[in-house]
Amino acid sequence: MESSVYNICWEFCYEVIPACISGEGSPSLLILNLPINFSVQLENRLSQKGYRCTRFQPHGEGAVIMRFKKVPLAVGN
Repeated sequence: MESSVYNICWEFCYEVIPACISGEGSPSLLILNLPINFSVQLENRLSQKGYRCTRFQPHGEGAVIMRFKKVPLAVGN
């Protein structure tokens, strides 16, 4: 995983699960467990690295599980 993406994830998250690892060792999916207060900031930071949030699942009091998928281009509205 790109070290800047790894650092961003661990700055905000309790748990980081890289999934669907490519031949270059880069994950196309990230599953993250984090405090809900950091969700918007994390989403903004990861979107700059090409990851888009595809799932947002609140759990417990004040926590969320977010799934991000690496995409080549952002989809416009």
